[in-house]
Amino acid sequence: MASNAAAPAASGLRFLLQAGSYSSAEQAAGVRDKIAQLGLGASVQTGQVGDKTWYRVQVGPFNDSTQASAATQKLQAAGFSPLLRRLNP
Repeated sequence: MASNAAAPAASGLRFLLQAGSYSSAEQAAGVRDKIAQLGLGASVQTGQVGDKTWYRVQVGPFNDSTQASAATQKLQAAGFSPLLRRLNP
């Protein structure tokens, strides 16, 4: 898997893309694997909403908006609608 992580940008800002959120771990893993085939590193993070577990497929983090934008374009071309999140330094 390609790594998109390098030294943090001077501003300290980092970005993360959420490619999707799924109620099934298997579905999230399939999406993660599809994204890996695009040459992007993705991971699955779990989160609780009420009593339900959700599986979020995340791409990144990226050290600048240019990297995040390039990954967004790649994901959109593959049919995803990623959400951009700015991470606190």
